[in-house]
Amino acid sequence: MPAGVLVRALAECSGLIHDRRDWTRAVDTMLATVGRVTGTSRVWIFQTLEVTETEVVQDYIFEWAASAPVAQLHLKRFRLFRTAMVAPDYRALVQSRLRGESTAFLTRDLAPGSHLRDDMDSQAITAMATVPIMLDGGWWGTLGLDDCRREVPWSAEELDFLRTCADLIGALIHRQRLDDRTRQLAVLDSSAHSGVWDWAFDPGRLWCSDAFYRLLGYPPPYPKMALRSLLHHLAPDHREALMERVRRCTVGTSESFRLDVQVRTRGGSRVWWEVRADAERDADGRLKRIAGLALEITSRKHAEHSLRDAADTDPLTGALNRRGFETVAARRIAATDGPESLQLLALDIDHFKAVNDTYGHAVGDVALRAVAARVGAHLRDGDLLARVGGEEFAILLHGGPKAAESAAERIRAGIAAEPVDCLEEGGPPAGLPLTASLGVATFVAGEGLSGALKRADTALYAAKRAGRNRVVRAEGMAHMGAA
Repeated sequence: MPAGVLVRALAECSGLIHDRRDWTRAVDTMLATVGRVTGTSRVWIFQTLEVTETEVVQDYIFEWAASAPVAQLHLKRFRLFRTAMVAPDYRALVQSRLRGESTAFLTRDLAPGSHLRDDMDSQAITAMATVPIMLDGGWWGTLGLDDCRREVPWSAEELDFLRTCADLIGALIHRQRLDDRTRQLAVLDSSAHSGVWDWAFDPGRLWCSDAFYRLLGYPPPYPKMALRSLLHHLAPDHREALMERVRRCTVGTSESFRLDVQVRTRGGSRVWWEVRADAERDADGRLKRIAGLALEITSRKHAEHSLRDAADTDPLTGALNRRGFETVAARRIAATDGPESLQLLALDIDHFKAVNDTYGHAVGDVALRAVAARVGAHLRDGDLLARVGGEEFAILLHGGPKAAESAAERIRAGIAAEPVDCLEEGGPPAGLPLTASLGVATFVAGEGLSGALKRADTALYAAKRAGRNRVVRAEGMAHMGAA
């Protein structure tokens, strides 16, 4: 083929790259140009979808055919087809394409009975030339020419022409990917609740979108921020958790991550972000970049906390329920320097069944709320109050045994100090008198919450047997305060 013809055809194909209206139409036009110049029967593109040790998955996505009888794009056999890599000649062909090498052969030169010879004969192909389309260092697909009429010995110049066309097609696909990503970034960046970031490891460049900086409270356009400065906005434990996820991507044990982190904005407010990230590696498996999104999820976090609080809270009294008490108390026990600095109180309202039987559950509910409020009035910040049963409460206090006994006595006296006003609910006009019995237990080394609660309950029942409206300490069953 004359060199001038190839140059003119190449110029036509190169001009198609600048057509940004429809990249698929540009590829179709390029294939038609290649077919017209080479005089071949069919020009096609297979996209490589997956390559494993045992098979290759491809899809027939573009075709130019000189005539209808040689067209194959419509055939079902070429839609998302799998080819087993059993035959040595086909495995060698795949490996050469993975290396980016072009191939050209005549069907009559292939060994009779071989995989490739049978495949060529089944399609009535007399000559074939193929060039891999390489993208980002990998085999994206194949540009192929089939001649079903002539035995064409492809020249080196013609193969160079095909390789250049394959490079142009790769450039079209790459540009389309960039255009798609630009549009996606524009959509994400237009959201008030998300921002895009990209951390390139070589040369260590961090890029953040304008929306990302807006989330932090910096007005766009904002100059590039150093990674160290950005990480300073994260809560310390969340900063460590984020860098641990990055480390896993660096060493190759993870390819993506999702993490909720608390962030301090430029104005000092605390917000929550969901950070999503994906790692990108080069052909040798080395990490090139980690990129992803930052989504502002403060409202969602507040809703989650509200749901969690509701699940751990007694709706009638506002105190913790048993589940919430066990969860928080277990953390307090694990974090304390010594178990003797924690005290557990078990409290039970005296004669509460008689209150419900005489006045009804509405009055009983008022009594429960009143007891919770009166107990809470004698607690300090950090103390825990929970309703763990019908009329039974548990209280976790910080401090020594004597301080706990004094607090228990104040609680007992506060409950009995004056009747509860529940006239509107059907209670007695003079108010409902209430008393409570309490058991006090000091945590001991090696004892969990259940053990201390059992001893506090034992002391509580001792207070009941001793006449109620009193405090009994588990250690020695010492009685305090009685009506």
